Amino acid sequence: MRTSLLSRTELETFEKRGCAILEEAAEAHVLCKDWTPEEVDDFFHRIFPKPFAYAARIDKGKGTDPKRHWVLINKQKQQYEVVQGDKPSGKQLYFYRGRPKCPTAETNVIIGMSPLFLI
Repeated sequence: MRTSLLSRTELETFEKRGCAILEEAAEAHVLCKDWTPEEVDDFFHRIFPKPFAYAARIDKGKGTDPKRHWVLINKQKQQYEVVQGDKPSGKQLYFYRGRPKCPTAETNVIIGMSPLFLI
């Protein structure tokens, strides 16, 4: 599992493939602290349709929750780690998005494929 930061080129590649939203484009997507875990799932499915469609295709018939293909990731001191817990809510997204009171353009919410999904 990779725990180091992505380069600018890697981030741009992710954006071209529909797996990341960077800079100005990210400002159109506002997080709400009051979102339920289901609303958070819907939000990510709406803004990342390609990765979630892929996950649904390869998960067909495995009997796992089709909406739970992802985990919330925290970046701390140049390292990534999976946030423990089940089904993050809007409050958790807001907490892990970055520094309090920073502009929207400087916030980050990082998600990844669930290790359980990959089994």
